[in-house]
Amino acid sequence: AFSDDFVALSMNRNYILLGYKKEYRENYLFNLSVLVAEDGSSSTRVEGAYALSDYYEFRMSYLHNAGDRDSEFGNNPYSGLLEIGFNASF
Repeated sequence: AFSDDFVALSMNRNYILLGYKKEYRENYLFNLSVLVAEDGSSSTRVEGAYALSDYYEFRMSYLHNAGDRDSEFGNNPYSGLLEIGFNASF
């Protein structure tokens, strides 16, 4: 049974999502997305990728969460997260 005040994933605010994606010559990819919560906190992701060939890809992304400790994204234990990856598909 669910109560009336149950909110899935505790995301109970209004959000604005802004995004920009650019691909160049099927080798380069740039992606920027910003998610802003009603309380003013935000989560920003910057991502880039380079396809070495049809089978290999190098990918890097950075996620930044901003806001105070009582906000939707500011209460994340990591304010910044860098991911570097190399994908191979056959």
